[in-house]
Amino acid sequence: MIRTIVRNTGTLHLGRQGENLARALLFPEVADWRAALGEGEAQLLYLPPGGEAAFPAALVEEDGAAVWPIAAAQTALAGYGRCELRWRTGKKVVKSRAYLTFVAPTLPSGGQAPPPGGESHDHRTLDHRDAADQHPMAAITGLAETVKRIPRPVEPLTNLELEELLK
Repeated sequence: MIRTIVRNTGTLHLGRQGENLARALLFPEVADWRAALGEGEAQLLYLPPGGEAAFPAALVEEDGAAVWPIAAAQTALAGYGRCELRWRTGKKVVKSRAYLTFVAPTLPSGGQAPPPGGESHDHRTLDHRDAADQHPMAAITGLAETVKRIPRPVEPLTNLELEELLK
């Protein structure tokens, strides 16, 4: 299990979608909270990406730090979520710290080849992209003719001349 000490309030990377107990986050500020605020209990609430309600995540104490072992329930959905670490004394929350969380998406699996006919959304893999009526310019009526009417410069401009024109 990869263990990461959380030292700031930036985005917490929880891992990849579907991972289970591959990573744990350590929150050392819990020891400071206990010393400053008295005996209590650390609690972590997690709001997954697209979630509507936060739910408690399991914390364990280790050398005064709160440790969050990231389970499959927290990595089930890819995207940005939130969590809040709380220090509770009795029924009151006396200190808290909020974080953004991120779960990276996994690559789609299935081993299927690209669809036949060169259908692709990646321009680097399109077939026949130089054939007639395949270039995006052809999709805009009259654009190719308009571009042809733009006169070529007689001589190139220097950077100084260009800067002078732009003033």
